[in-house]
Amino acid sequence: MQLTKITDTEEVQTENNVTMTNAVARASHELKLGEKRLICSALASLDSISNRKLVDAHLKMGFDARVTAQDYAKHFNLDITVAYKQMKEACDLLFERHIRYEEKTRKGKIIHKIRWVSSSKYADGEGWVQLRFTQEVAPHVLGLRTNFTTYKLKHAAGLDTTYAWKLYELLVSWRTTGIYRVTIEEFHKAMETPESFRKNFKDLRINVIEPSIKCINARTDLVVQYSITKHVRKVVGLEFRFIQNPQEKITASAPHA
Repeated sequence: MQLTKITDTEEVQTENNVTMTNAVARASHELKLGEKRLICSALASLDSISNRKLVDAHLKMGFDARVTAQDYAKHFNLDITVAYKQMKEACDLLFERHIRYEEKTRKGKIIHKIRWVSSSKYADGEGWVQLRFTQEVAPHVLGLRTNFTTYKLKHAAGLDTTYAWKLYELLVSWRTTGIYRVTIEEFHKAMETPESFRKNFKDLRINVIEPSIKCINARTDLVVQYSITKHVRKVVGLEFRFIQNPQEKITASAPHA
């Protein structure tokens, strides 16, 4: 049997691809609610297109994803006027966003900054928004399809705050174990909480943890409980335990965010 030797260059390329994919995943977690909804809707709109066709498209020029205000309003139970306004705002925010990652080389590291989209447009008269994912970011965005599918869109549609959506994403990433353990510092970083919440756990509990869990339990496919870990009298960690909702009750009406 002949073995194929993997060159140093190929190893570095593979490592950098993984780094970039991880950077895209982290960046997606940091998006605001409207941006998450728009990307989720955009990628869900590609469900009917095979990965092969999308890969072929990105090799040539990237690919476009279009979301209509009608579909967006239906997904998130919004008035169509509110839906279109939210889509346009998210479109503008996404155009200014970038993904940052570091490439390791023998001479040091190279800092890359790549925009989420190379172009965005919306049609006032026709009620749609279109995002263009470039060749550079497209394959890594495609890797998010497992997280931004129509199934997830269904279960995340009722999440009306960024905190609830972020916590849901974190829990889903630990679905195989049903347990998500995190230090309090890591949780603050993941949820991007303000400084006041970092100084006072009560503020974090009242404004982030409990409302998010209540929303997730009422409107998604998960049932969640949490507990705290203390050192002396200080909260140092959190543990979230969750199971699949046996009834999978998805609340039909979500607040108009």
